[in-house]
Amino acid sequence: MKIRETLQRRNHDVKQDLDQIVALVSRTQIPVELEPYRIAFLARTRLLLNSCRENLALLSTGEDSLLADVLSETSTLVQYTRLLKFRYLRGLYRAMDWDRVCLRTITWLHKEHEQTKDYPAVFADDDVSIVPSKGLPFYFFPCLEQRGLRFQPLFFHEFGHLLYKCHESELDSLVGDFQQFVESELLPVSQRNDQYRLWRRGTSGSRSSSAMLLDSKSVAPVFSMLSQNILPSSNPQTIRDKLRTCMAVHIPFPRFESSC
Repeated sequence: MKIRETLQRRNHDVKQDLDQIVALVSRTQIPVELEPYRIAFLARTRLLLNSCRENLALLSTGEDSLLADVLSETSTLVQYTRLLKFRYLRGLYRAMDWDRVCLRTITWLHKEHEQTKDYPAVFADDDVSIVPSKGLPFYFFPCLEQRGLRFQPLFFHEFGHLLYKCHESELDSLVGDFQQFVESELLPVSQRNDQYRLWRRGTSGSRSSSAMLLDSKSVAPVFSMLSQNILPSSNPQTIRDKLRTCMAVHIPFPRFESSC
């Protein structure tokens, strides 16, 4: 079948790429601080190679019932191989002696936390950022800033993202509670009740009973009150108090803040 031939060819191509990666990484000269990452990298690459060999063995049986499973495994294998080639290999292939400053900073940060103490240190050239993958996080740092101590504290911020990932379940609950508290405290003194608000809430149909169409006769007295009594005030608290009084006429207003 054509799909069998396509899968065989694709797995052979992936196997060739992975074999080349193993050969390249094994002979590359790297700083000693990067050796734990090379060990972890090669271990994951060999796992992908084993998966590739298993796919080829299944395809060689000629069983059509296995093609769906092999197709799924091949798709996953291709994605992981692309990640190795275009992201994780960068930390080894272009390694330089001056990488040791950043590598030591990352290693020290990892060893200070129980859940990251065994994570290897690695980074590549790019804007300051991190891929906070458990077990194998990958940092990015600008090329010129790597050669001194001035910008090393930026790693602390990126390490915070990794810590959040390690404690995601606890922190999501904590952050969720905090967000609800902040939303309740920042609830505006007035809220829209027109068609736009209904649309934002995803509500379809007619206008709610509390919504009202503002015409010039109903709005004019209110804008007069705003211009004479509220807007000239320089005290934000006074503005809020007067707006609350205006709410008694049941006309929705936008929130006003003092410009001072």
